[in-house]
Amino acid sequence: MEQKTQETRSDSPGRTPAGIGSQRTEPAGTGPQRGETSGMEAGQEAEALRAIREYEARVGIRTVAAEPGYAEAVMECKPSMFNPAGTVHGGWLFTLADSTGGIAANAYGQMVVTLDSSFHFLRTAQNCQMIHAYATEIKHGRRAMVFSVSVRDEKGTELAVGIFTYMPFDTSLMEDRKDRRK
Repeated sequence: MEQKTQETRSDSPGRTPAGIGSQRTEPAGTGPQRGETSGMEAGQEAEALRAIREYEARVGIRTVAAEPGYAEAVMECKPSMFNPAGTVHGGWLFTLADSTGGIAANAYGQMVVTLDSSFHFLRTAQNCQMIHAYATEIKHGRRAMVFSVSVRDEKGTELAVGIFTYMPFDTSLMEDRKDRRK
């Protein structure tokens, strides 16, 4: 069976591949392809996108780039994000990484939830004004999508890396969510 290999993106300024999942290999023609969507109705898709943007604004994440299988996002480091040691609390780095992977997965036109993650802190986030995250797809399956995410400071220093697994879910759940907010 013919194999296809896709390299991760490394054309972002200051970006080098995280080394985790730098290639993915799968039989040609299997699984969802880039650009395919979940078949969401226009109203559901608009509601899903609104909910995502609302969440991003609430936690201070700004999407820089998003396409199926790849995303970049940034978060401004506010005084409330620093722990008593004077570094950005690791929970903020994780939140940015998880959200950036979710943005890349959602770019296929379907809502996802995080199934699993493995996250490694490499350096402390000291004297940071902004933190950046880059998500690159490792695998896109019908039931799960796996992404490698690199978190960096504004100088390009890698602070953390992670592998995140997402599962698409039925957007009718969004209707339940709207009903609960009333």
